Amino acid sequence: MMLSLGQFVFSLTTAPFKELQRQRNWKHRTSSRVGARDASQYTGAGDDTITLNGMVAQDNSIGTIASLDELAKMGDTGDAYVLVDGSGTVYGAFIIDSLNETATYHTAEGIARKIEFNLSIKRVDDDVLSLSSDVKSTTDAGKATASEASTVLSDAKKVANVAAAVITAAKSSTVSNLSSAVVSVTDGVDASTASAVSKGLSTANGLSLANVVSAAKEISQLNGQTASSAIALVLTKAAAAA
Repeated sequence: MMLSLGQFVFSLTTAPFKELQRQRNWKHRTSSRVGARDASQYTGAGDDTITLNGMVAQDNSIGTIASLDELAKMGDTGDAYVLVDGSGTVYGAFIIDSLNETATYHTAEGIARKIEFNLSIKRVDDDVLSLSSDVKSTTDAGKATASEASTVLSDAKKVANVAAAVITAAKSSTVSNLSSAVVSVTDGVDASTASAVSKGLSTANGLSLANVVSAAKEISQLNGQTASSAIALVLTKAAAAA
């Protein structure tokens, strides 16, 4: 996952971008003074705009035209979406401000073989997001407050970090106190959080959850039952979310 905007995930198979530009402004109001520089007062954060420049070449298995249509439909709603990158960083709530497309190399039927796109999204107040109790659509399922999204990702990182500790323990052949550590972190984590780990996030060592689980199984086999209960928790969370 390169980036996700709500439930839309930017990847090589959807709408890959080759450049990300971010421009942030801060507001300072000034008032004129005689014989001195203007007085300046900081009044808060200004615009926070991100521009994604990318390309879709469907014939070469680079993105799809349907993905650009989906982004346009998201813009039509006027809703704000949580923006998260592949490392788990939550940028906040963003609206789609503009989507520009340049189509070239058309077929005889008028279908573009290459579409370069420019997507501009702008940050808004996080409190404009709302989480409905009834999920009306796939897009609605991805809406939450930035704090809620941050909490889920934070829990996911905890699971990943403990999994990374499993890897470290395997390398040093020690598993003492690992069970209690995993229990304390994963006890209150639900299946959706484990799913977030398995689908997008990486561990602190840069290994996918699948590799961590594989290493955890090896530890269990090498060390008998010492770490089995701790490993079972991680495996159970992942299995429940599958």
